[in-house]
Amino acid sequence: MTKRLQIGLIGITLIVTGCTTATPPAGGNRTSSIVSDATAQARSLCAFVPTAETILALIATGQPQLTIAAGIAKAICNAVVPKPGSAPGTPTVAGVVIKGSFER
Repeated sequence: MTKRLQIGLIGITLIVTGCTTATPPAGGNRTSSIVSDATAQARSLCAFVPTAETILALIATGQPQLTIAAGIAKAICNAVVPKPGSAPGTPTVAGVVIKGSFER
């Protein structure tokens, strides 16, 4: 899949998801709110700051736990924090590669 097609599919998914979710807060955008909340929560939980692209891709999977900030942050932290005895590799959640950086 080309990157342009992937971005288009993510956009369509977000539009459709927005039609079936709660009304956004007055004067706010639900998706940008989830992105900023998930970023803040991941930073707080495991000192990892995911990219907005990563969070949007997770939302686009349509998995219920990945449509709320707390669920996204928890899944990201579970993926990026090494488990004892596990082999190093590229962290993923629901097939989405987790991109971002750890804060120092």
